[in-house]
Amino acid sequence: MGGPCTEWVTLGEAQADPNSAGLDAATLQDGITVASEILYRLSGQQFAGVCQDVVRPTRRHYYLEHSPPQWWRWEASLGIYVCSTPPERFSGCAPLSEITLGAYPIRDVLEVRIDGQIVPSNQYRVDDRRWLVRVGTDTDENQWPCCQSLELDPLTDVGTFEVTFEWGQAPPHSGVVAARRLGIELAKSFSGNPCQLPERIQNVLRAGRVLYAPRPAHLSR
Repeated sequence: MGGPCTEWVTLGEAQADPNSAGLDAATLQDGITVASEILYRLSGQQFAGVCQDVVRPTRRHYYLEHSPPQWWRWEASLGIYVCSTPPERFSGCAPLSEITLGAYPIRDVLEVRIDGQIVPSNQYRVDDRRWLVRVGTDTDENQWPCCQSLELDPLTDVGTFEVTFEWGQAPPHSGVVAARRLGIELAKSFSGNPCQLPERIQNVLRAGRVLYAPRPAHLSR
């Protein structure tokens, strides 16, 4: 289980807190990182901060009439995945005017490449912070590719499709405050200074064990 993409509080914000006086920057940064991971998990992994990903969109399985969905099959001789036309928003293989990128919420789309060429930003938009929608003046420009060869280079080769984008949600102000306070107390414990953490937690830290904060059951997915 990973942590957030960015810490919930910056080093500068923590250093501005009078309670961090005397702590060196490296130790304070460690405290902030651990605090952010703990609070991220306790939030149900809702607030990842600003994340950046590069994806190669493909449909996961295809649909045949009068039969259940079937997984894509790899055709080595063709070097591609093959599939057939599905209903709208049903996972399969057919050109679509809108796709998801596997993350939510989408903050910004930095670059889209098809066949190694950059797609102008006026030829797509993001709807509901989830859907990457293709717009254009003819049928081809209104559709995203249905299949691609994952063995080819998306920066140069025909038959490829790649999207670079930012996603994630910043924590609320209360989460920032909590991360700052917890991070400072953790840093104090790391450096052997008196802190306000419970004695049991301090003992775990001194023993060098991994501090793991499981999510409450009602927040589990």
